[in-house]
Amino acid sequence: MARSAIIGAFLAYDTRPGRYSDAELAAARELVESKFSTEEWTRRVP
Repeated sequence: MARSAIIGAFLAYDTRPGRYSDAELAAARELVESKFSTEEWTRRVP
């Protein structure tokens, strides 16, 4: 898929700036530590 097509698809959505809550950021940090930085995840071949 061409880069311009990807950008165009994203621009078709009505988006607006936002912020993550402290709870969302904490949950994301926990997932990084408990899942996404593990050998099982980083060495996974789908």
